[in-house]
Amino acid sequence: MRTTVLTSVLFALLGLLPARAEARYFDPTLGRFVTRDVIGVWGDRANHGSAVAFVGSRPGKFLDPFGLSPYRFDYTPAGLTPAEEALWKESGYFDRLALRRSVKHAFDAAERYGGPQEDSPADAVRHCVLSCELSGPNKHARDRAKNWGDAHETRPWDPTRGPLWLHDQAREMDLHNNECGRDLNRELYEERERRYQEYYRKHRQAPPDHHDEIDCEGACLKALEDGRLRPGITKPSPQDPVN
Repeated sequence: MRTTVLTSVLFALLGLLPARAEARYFDPTLGRFVTRDVIGVWGDRANHGSAVAFVGSRPGKFLDPFGLSPYRFDYTPAGLTPAEEALWKESGYFDRLALRRSVKHAFDAAERYGGPQEDSPADAVRHCVLSCELSGPNKHARDRAKNWGDAHETRPWDPTRGPLWLHDQAREMDLHNNECGRDLNRELYEERERRYQEYYRKHRQAPPDHHDEIDCEGACLKALEDGRLRPGITKPSPQDPVN
């Protein structure tokens, strides 16, 4: 359902709120949607087959700004460093959503490239894709990507996982690949803007793929082939001090 000025006024008079401009309307008094779920009766398992329920009737614990899937706002993922946990708690819904989405895409990309083993080419691609997707054309997105990338690398040295030199090299490698991912995001958006300007001069309209997602995975794989990513650990020479 696409909203217009007239329909917006009408629904406002009726006390209904658009949950999503082209999807559903929600009645805050009833605590229910008054239009059916666009992903089907069973598309959202939290609503137990009710096409007009809202976050399983538990709005005190869950959010659903799009009317498509509930999200628990007091949930903190396990396995975070203290720095990551602090970032998570101060992040808003959409930043958390962007992080969860980017992490999934990054691990999917690593699996396609051979599995996310640490200190491997696939691991380099994972870090690159995560930072590339978390970043964006505005300062907030760029800062978000850098803050999360830096926070992830604050894990202390664990002697059971190898010597200190290995921990330090792995951290430097990951920070480098994170930075490369952010650089690739900027380059992809610059290239999109260049193609937009060129296409618009000829056709007086935006190119048909202008709103497609940028291809972070493809860019990171090419960066790996070109030697921009650091895909592994270099063992120190006998002359170098080893902890």
